[in-house]
Amino acid sequence: MPDSLKIFLLAIAIFDDLGAILIIALFYSQSLNLLPLIGKPIGIMSSSYLLVKSKLVKLPEQCSWWHVYGVSVLAGIGFTMSLFIGTLAFSDIEMHIQIKIGVISGSIMSGLLGLLILKSIKK
Repeated sequence: MPDSLKIFLLAIAIFDDLGAILIIALFYSQSLNLLPLIGKPIGIMSSSYLLVKSKLVKLPEQCSWWHVYGVSVLAGIGFTMSLFIGTLAFSDIEMHIQIKIGVISGSIMSGLLGLLILKSIKK
């Protein structure tokens, strides 16, 4: 694996988590979990933009920023850690149910929105 790809993946992981944490701190909601729709794209898009502009990596020729945005929205599908942290944070069973509904619905919405974005890109 090229070093530039390793740096790119590390930066995406760092900025993705920072973006999600920032959004959680600002807009916490107990019901519908829309945070992956906001935090993940902010983190992935900002880290991708900084890496491309700093010339550490190049955007592939066949890839536009709309592709990166669509994939960053799809990244909101990851719900394993959200469910794990949510169940650790609250001991009330009612909260566990709300967390599961919110995380799963947010993941479904991320998947559908990402699909729509990627399908709408002209080739």
